[in-house]
Amino acid sequence: MKKLLYILQAVGFAAILLLGGCKKFLTIPLPLDRLSGSDAYSTDQTTSSVLNTIYVRIEPLISGKVTPQSSFLGLGYSAGLYTDELQTISNTDPGSKIWYGDQLVGTYGGVYWSNFYPQVYNANTTIEAMRSSTLPFRNQWLGEALFCRALLYYYLVNMYGDVPLATSSDYTVNRTLSRTPKATVYQQIVNDLKEAQGLLVNDYLDYNGDKTTDRARPNRMAATALLARVYLYLGDYANAGAQASVVLGSTTYKLETPAKTFLWTSQENIWGILPPATLSYVVGDTRSYYIDPAASVVTSVFVSLSPLLVNSFDPGDLRLSNWTGSATITYSGSPVTYYYAYKYKTTSASAYTETLTLLRLAEQYLIRAEARARQNNLTGAAEDVNAVRARAGLPVTTAATQADLLAAIAMERYHELFTEQGHRFFDLKRTGAVDAVMATVAPQKGATWSGFMQYWPIPVGETQTNLNLTQTPGYSQ
Repeated sequence: MKKLLYILQAVGFAAILLLGGCKKFLTIPLPLDRLSGSDAYSTDQTTSSVLNTIYVRIEPLISGKVTPQSSFLGLGYSAGLYTDELQTISNTDPGSKIWYGDQLVGTYGGVYWSNFYPQVYNANTTIEAMRSSTLPFRNQWLGEALFCRALLYYYLVNMYGDVPLATSSDYTVNRTLSRTPKATVYQQIVNDLKEAQGLLVNDYLDYNGDKTTDRARPNRMAATALLARVYLYLGDYANAGAQASVVLGSTTYKLETPAKTFLWTSQENIWGILPPATLSYVVGDTRSYYIDPAASVVTSVFVSLSPLLVNSFDPGDLRLSNWTGSATITYSGSPVTYYYAYKYKTTSASAYTETLTLLRLAEQYLIRAEARARQNNLTGAAEDVNAVRARAGLPVTTAATQADLLAAIAMERYHELFTEQGHRFFDLKRTGAVDAVMATVAPQKGATWSGFMQYWPIPVGETQTNLNLTQTPGYSQ
């Protein structure tokens, strides 16, 4: 796990250079080459800068395309190809074909491992520093660091299963860590989020700790929303519903129309990461998916939405009309109509218009709906489903039994959260449906599915460096 062992300057502050030109909550107040060791946590501003490192690194891992010239695949893109959300439309991008063909090796599946663990290290160093800090906004920075560590481990455990649980910056400990059982990792996630809830406030704060209308730094409700999700994944439905109810009971948030959902001013947004200037303030998903209807051929986009997804929407669903686009392109000699993900619409900008939304209100309705249904509160579950359906311009659900409601909720999650953060892939796994769904989907993609493939391989170099670390079961070294 050599990626865990980089010193803070090597893995952290170089990333902050990407932040030039951002708004004031991402402003770096001191020259980065002067920050080292304890100086990194000497002021509120420098401490918030360390946390900015984590956010700016997470953004491309989730949405992809670090620059317009890069073909880095974000998690939503990779997981969408891996399951039933996306399809390849070009033979010129080997990475897309490998994900679509479910043919992972460590070079591809391990890319998130290699990039998430350095940010775990950054979170750990911040947590350690803030435990003994007397900074005025120490609670905010400690709460953010705990939230970030929980978020990173949420992704890691869902991608790789049992993963090493590093909770310190101690080189001698981290270099020999073995895989920790998922249950133990999840308990750490819960502990971190509960502590973060007690440290963070309901207001949104900027890099100085001042109140702001921007929702680019996590607050108490962000920690609560993520905790609701984690409890759902754990099957702790009472706590999942209770945490979601706290968020849904706040007057700060409301469901927006589909056209406004992903704007950085959206009141549905609980927490999102604003893209940096190096991306021209454009969420990477835009360039990953957008197919220009005026183009005669597809050149820089290699995927489109799967017909399985597109054809599953009900007629009149505003999410289909607002969150997808279509283009008829001549490809391989014949005109073909492709549908593409169009949640993020800004392809170029001089200022922020959209934010990479990582936590939003509609998911909280669906979390509580599922929690209620599994506790046999069918009336309450239907009410929550109908709130999401009403926003989508759809009539109330006809599902009446527990089984039908759970199926309806799963379909709403498919339609509501497609291409976002691997939600579909994670949902199929946590509900035990992945093997059945992929047994049907994989042959349609020309792929072969085996149960072990629900978790991804880690880089071979990691197991060679740390002999206590084993490869994900099913994959060769």
